Amino acid sequence: MKFPTPERTERGGKFLTLGNGKSVIGVFRGEIGCFYQAFIGGKYVDVPSTDANGTFRFQINVIINENGELVPKIFQGNYFDFQALQELNEQFPLESTYMKISQTGERQSKRISFVPQTKAKPDENKIKHIMLLPVKKSESTPDMPSYFNDGPPYDEEIPF
Repeated sequence: MKFPTPERTERGGKFLTLGNGKSVIGVFRGEIGCFYQAFIGGKYVDVPSTDANGTFRFQINVIINENGELVPKIFQGNYFDFQALQELNEQFPLESTYMKISQTGERQSKRISFVPQTKAKPDENKIKHIMLLPVKKSESTPDMPSYFNDGPPYDEEIPF
């Protein structure tokens, strides 16, 4: 009996997937999509920001060189990745700085690091013609939550 080799699409598809010890250099572009997810019934589902089990996630396009061509991928990260990129953006504007994105660990122990690459600038003529991929935005959080910039979303003091 012969078993044919099944055709498989590349892991990750439109999402940027690295793996333990892997890294890629790219430039972030487009709008940031923010949403919340919870692990329910064996899979991740979108939930409102008020859901106690919901975890903050965000997506943004990153343009990388893949097999000699510039291609857009979606980088999806958590709150800590969001904070790291927000702080880096103050000194190194993400849309005009190459960023080395590295991963260590797998699954729950996965950590992502970002290191600006300042020796070269992205070629705007090449990048401006690349169609960005749509990122997920929650209806309850259509824009980047303002409390990441303005402090906690409370009208009164925290009681502890």
